[in-house]
Amino acid sequence: MDKVVAIFGGTFNPIHKGHVEMAREVLCLPQVERLIIMPTFLPPHKAASALVPGEDRLNMCKIALEDLKNVEFSDLELSREGVSYTYDTVCELGEKLNRRIALVLGGDMVTTFTGWYRFKDILKLVDLIAFRRIGVDNSEFDKAIENLRDEGGRITVIDSPISDISSTEVRKGEWDLLPEKVLEYIKQKGLYGEK
Repeated sequence: MDKVVAIFGGTFNPIHKGHVEMAREVLCLPQVERLIIMPTFLPPHKAASALVPGEDRLNMCKIALEDLKNVEFSDLELSREGVSYTYDTVCELGEKLNRRIALVLGGDMVTTFTGWYRFKDILKLVDLIAFRRIGVDNSEFDKAIENLRDEGGRITVIDSPISDISSTEVRKGEWDLLPEKVLEYIKQKGLYGEK
């Protein structure tokens, strides 16, 4: 089996326990050599409300995942600024890494993937690691996977149930959904109005 470098992108606004669970699961896959965590500057598919500075989001990722081996962190999209298109990122990374890339996707991303910029070209360039997610309809998820495979997508589906946590819930005050050290950082920096 060819080894891949898995890329886990997202706003991570903030990173929460569900993200940490996903990272652990990805690192258990035999084909994954290492995992790169990459916060986006501005996501094209969602409104960036209450988005804290990229440096803080990257720092929180480092804190949350400091105990995991074979994890790296990238500010590629943060330093590029502007809207982050996955196609541009995988093209740039493909030139730098001497490994095939796999994109890590939550169930909600899987069902909207065909709406991504140049999604067919992305499928030619990378593998996908797709998480079935509590809260996303199973039949909708399965249909989306089938459609992507029909387009030539190479997809590993992870069925382990990942906590249905959203960063939006966390920002509304569900602080117990965060790793403790991340919450400490948020309070120390006064992020999300938390003192």
